[in-house]
Amino acid sequence: MKWGFILGACAGAALSAATYGQVVINEVLENPPGGGTTDDVWEYLELYGQPNMDLTGYAIALIKGGRDEDGDGIPDVASERYAEIDEAFSLDGLSLGANGLLVLYGTNTFGVSNIPALLDPETTGASFASAHIPTSDTQGKLANDNSSTYLLVRKRPNHMIDDDTGMSMYLPGYAFRKDINPDVDFDSNLDCGVESPVGGAPGAQVIESIQIVDSVAWSHQGGKEYTRSSEQEISDTNGFNPDGVSRIALYMVNPEIGSRFNSAGKVVPTRMADEEFVYGDLISTVGLEYNHGVDVDGLIQSKSPTDPNGPGYDGSCDPEDPNAGCASNGGQYLFDDLNTAGFTMTPGSFNDADLSGMGGPVIAQFRFEPGDFNFDGVADVQDFALICALEGASLDETFMVVCPDGVTPMLKYRFEDRAFQQALAMTNMNAGDTPNEITSEDVSAHRVSLGFGVAPDQNGDGVVNGADLATLLANWGSDDPIADVNCTGVVDGADLAALLANWG
Repeated sequence: MKWGFILGACAGAALSAATYGQVVINEVLENPPGGGTTDDVWEYLELYGQPNMDLTGYAIALIKGGRDEDGDGIPDVASERYAEIDEAFSLDGLSLGANGLLVLYGTNTFGVSNIPALLDPETTGASFASAHIPTSDTQGKLANDNSSTYLLVRKRPNHMIDDDTGMSMYLPGYAFRKDINPDVDFDSNLDCGVESPVGGAPGAQVIESIQIVDSVAWSHQGGKEYTRSSEQEISDTNGFNPDGVSRIALYMVNPEIGSRFNSAGKVVPTRMADEEFVYGDLISTVGLEYNHGVDVDGLIQSKSPTDPNGPGYDGSCDPEDPNAGCASNGGQYLFDDLNTAGFTMTPGSFNDADLSGMGGPVIAQFRFEPGDFNFDGVADVQDFALICALEGASLDETFMVVCPDGVTPMLKYRFEDRAFQQALAMTNMNAGDTPNEITSEDVSAHRVSLGFGVAPDQNGDGVVNGADLATLLANWGSDDPIADVNCTGVVDGADLAALLANWG
């Protein structure tokens, strides 16, 4: 959704009652201001998605990307360690809260955290310690330096869910856990097959193939990032290492609203993550407000998505360089961020804020809409076409590739990141199911079609009668794609039979 956009009603009366499924990384407080023991009691990870969604089988990890400030491709061991999985948490037995939110939080040595007192009663909360994936080491706190990558995953090698207990079984060779080096050759790819360590790193442990559900990353001190696409990597942290990030949008593809200068000095579009998050340093733990000031070098300390109504630049200089003296001149490029001064982190609740009194926007944080598979805020015929194209698909679909070693075969998942969010929503979008029907994990467009304007009760008055039939017949008679109930791409007699059967 866009800033200030208030979500409207669902498309079709039946759609509003439908279930759906998504889960994304919504907010992370990695480095609370103050340091030391402050980190222990203020750190948290927040997920958002389908209310009450069972997350058994999912896991989330922070991967630190090492340090390579001289850019020679070898980790700066003297100053920092290699890349490693800093913390990894299992979500077995946990569900998103009634409001769609789950918060994992850190504690000090006495088991104390400041986060639970801030959580909405409908939010699910659990400590880092309770969710810690078993290792030889104990749960700690989120490391602050080096690059950060947060991976929310579903499938992992050498992992399965026990049918009797419903809990994870970690088989020999399982490596998605704390203190594992996931990138021994330091190439910004998770290890797969036999890879050659650099700089004295230990031998590779098989991390791939994992199925990534969502991810966000940012670079710091020359470290690596481990998303599937650079679109999920925040591109600009010049002058700060983010204390936290807060999601305010979700896109299927990069909207390319703004521009930035890349490392080669070329003007390129902002990345998707740049337009989805507010991120940066916080003023203090009092109110958890982002610091939108500048440091002694004139570098801003937090960033926000691009202001679509901001001034234009011609790209001859970088407006974000405090020494460039770059002024707007009506050019085609947008660089200025939305004014989100006063925006705060809100563990366990949504970050909606009216900042108009401080010169900022009215922020309505992103929410999922049932049936909205392209994440444009509306469930419509475009979404129906998307689910028709994926009818019969399964979240577990894989294909074979070869690891970077050129020898070892590896499974790759068809659905990852935004494609996974899309397919997951489709598998749970069962508007046509009866209450007692067992839901398949495959995409069923025929079932879902009942929610996209072809439900028997067209006008939502609770009665199926002639007025509803007239609307159904009108849709069919005009070749409206919404009447293509069987997803053949053609509105024909078979669809009419299905429409009449639904109405009857």
